[in-house]
Amino acid sequence: GGPRAVGASEAECAAVGAEMGSRPVGAVPSPYAGEPADVWSAAVCLSALVAARLPFDQDISMGALYAQMRDRGPDMTSGGWEGVSASAKDLIRRALVFKAEERPGLG
Repeated sequence: GGPRAVGASEAECAAVGAEMGSRPVGAVPSPYAGEPADVWSAAVCLSALVAARLPFDQDISMGALYAQMRDRGPDMTSGGWEGVSASAKDLIRRALVFKAEERPGLG
């Protein structure tokens, strides 16, 4: 239940609050770093707002999700991404870099 983005499925809305919106952990042990985690989560939310879809596949195993995050990055080739500006896509791609130290900061 609850509010959701126009055109977003219930599975997409559930995923935003779960693994999809969380920083990629588990694959590479590291101490919690608040700012890079916030940047990651904001980029996932921004994807839902501008493209009405999430940046990674939702119907895959946790291992496959981490591999996609680590190896390919977000998929912006179909769905609602056609009308999204190149600068917005670039911002989201840079914020969803797997290595936290390579993401842009908030300041």
